[in-house]
Amino acid sequence: TNSVRSDIAASTSGQTVGLKIAAVSDLVFSGSGVGSGSFPMSGSVHTIATSPSTFGTADFTGSTTPSAASVDPQEGYRVFERTLSVGTNELNLTAARFRNIGSIDADDVNNWQLYVGGVMRGSAVAQEDADGYITFDFSAAPIELKTGNHQVKVMADIIGGSGRTVTVGLRNSADFIVVDQDYGQPVRPTVGSSTFSAMDAGAQSVSSGTITYTKASDSPSGNVTDTASGVTLGKWTVKAFGESMKVENLRFAFVESDTAAVGARNGAVYLNGSQFCSTSCLN
Repeated sequence: TNSVRSDIAASTSGQTVGLKIAAVSDLVFSGSGVGSGSFPMSGSVHTIATSPSTFGTADFTGSTTPSAASVDPQEGYRVFERTLSVGTNELNLTAARFRNIGSIDADDVNNWQLYVGGVMRGSAVAQEDADGYITFDFSAAPIELKTGNHQVKVMADIIGGSGRTVTVGLRNSADFIVVDQDYGQPVRPTVGSSTFSAMDAGAQSVSSGTITYTKASDSPSGNVTDTASGVTLGKWTVKAFGESMKVENLRFAFVESDTAAVGARNGAVYLNGSQFCSTSCLN
């Protein structure tokens, strides 16, 4: 389904507006697509009414954060935040489209999440599209925005892109669609009580890659059987961020509970279930 949306100037009232596709030649495809249908194909003609005094408002206040900074590759990083002030009537948020205009590749930032009022809304978006947009669609279950202030925040996992930037923002008023609950009509967002203008967070420059080791939740604990073989002694999760990392040396040892000279034979390291080095004694 294709929709055409437009901003209606506040100074208009009583005029009419309508759209049509006059001929099949007006349909232009990339590639070998061919249009068909009965033309002209006209939509309804709409009369522009004066906006009532009880119509809802949606105004982005304050400043957009975070400011420009250097950031280590990491999960759950805040890439956009701004305060939305809802006035007069409750509104329904039906869609929000943010755009990343930074130089980072799409594959290097994923798991985009939208939070409104501190609560994650809808499902995470795996990756930005070919035009750099991240779209959160709530048309099937709109998010109610009561009058008052709401923090609008976008989080994402930065897993690569060392030396590149992430810059996320709302570029057009049509990218944030809110509808007045009483009138069922879209409300054009404003910025600082004035005409909408693009809101971008500062450029987040991705630092050199990092690697982290954390103890796995299923790492064994407690006693082991004497003289047993192939015993799992510990598990760790290893994550590389920012760029591909090479581990050249990895040393494991154990701490004795007394002064007796002990050792563990045939120690081996496994990666994703497969042994990747020769066995060795642990001491």
